[in-house]
Amino acid sequence: PEPEPLFTDADAEEEEEARSHKPAGPWLNGLLATLAVLGLLFLAAQLVYINRTRIAAEVPESRPALENLCAALGCEVPWPTDIARIRTEWSELAFVPDYPNLIQLSATLKNHAQYPQAYPMLEVTLKDGDDQVLIRKVFAPKEYLKPDDLKLGRFNANSEVKVTMRLDAGKVHAMGYSLYWFYP
Repeated sequence: PEPEPLFTDADAEEEEEARSHKPAGPWLNGLLATLAVLGLLFLAAQLVYINRTRIAAEVPESRPALENLCAALGCEVPWPTDIARIRTEWSELAFVPDYPNLIQLSATLKNHAQYPQAYPMLEVTLKDGDDQVLIRKVFAPKEYLKPDDLKLGRFNANSEVKVTMRLDAGKVHAMGYSLYWFYP
């Protein structure tokens, strides 16, 4: 038997076709490179947008630039909401003398984070002697903060805020209470 040829006529035709095919012009390569760079920039912008709160918390000097960018895009840079870093340092519930229905809640709240945060919501629960819930009410920061603290707009890093509220408990005689801080 005769050995098979290494190259056939079909192989030669394909090779000739490949040689005669002109490479893409430099303008096409430039267009593709430009589209690739634009795609990377768009991806980077998306990552900054999605992580803007974290970036502003970890690199505080970037916050003004992020706020300016967001103002142009119609978005905001919210303050972080890490509830694990916020704790009640002290609290007390007392009856107000000469006002049988009024009780006064006093508390010290501390932000243990190394960065400013949004003020949390406050849930106050009044309980009877058997630890059963009598009243539960949620308060927004504007309801429990002093005007100066509210005007600041953020809970500064490693800072405390004093909360004092008078509540009308009606005919309920609370024997205990609990405070629960949370972000919606």
